[in-house]
Amino acid sequence: MPNDELVRRLANSVRLFAEFTADEIRQVLNYCKRASFDIGDYIVHQGEPGRSMYVLLAGQVEVVRMIGDHEQVLSKLGPGDSFGELALLDYSERTASVRCLAPTVMLTFERKALYQLPFVAPKLYRNMALLMASRLRETDELVTELVERLDQAPDLAHRATKAKRFIIG
Repeated sequence: MPNDELVRRLANSVRLFAEFTADEIRQVLNYCKRASFDIGDYIVHQGEPGRSMYVLLAGQVEVVRMIGDHEQVLSKLGPGDSFGELALLDYSERTASVRCLAPTVMLTFERKALYQLPFVAPKLYRNMALLMASRLRETDELVTELVERLDQAPDLAHRATKAKRFIIG
């Protein structure tokens, strides 16, 4: 049985649990596993099948993507942040790797657990959709800024505009 302090902490700091009751969070926690990682450990690797999402309880990670033979840092995440939500929605490969920058503790939640939580799953799906919509809007702003900066290089601006249409739909 999850402790009350953890439930309060998750309710107050994790966007995926927005508007969840304490009992609903406890239900989800009953299907989570706690995992610990050291500095430099990879939690997921770009290209591997996605089956779980993760919620950081302590530590810091960076999201990195290989572009050709160059590694690009996309984001840094800390306690309360989550990643891997797409793995609960589709069966695609991971789009990036996640590496620990500090000793890290997290919760893992597998896609198959959603089938065991029929009354909680709709809230979790809604919160995942809101989180991904927020991330997509940030990406849209970054792509727009890139296109504006590239206005002096017409060919690159044209290619970025095509990519923007693809990302945004």
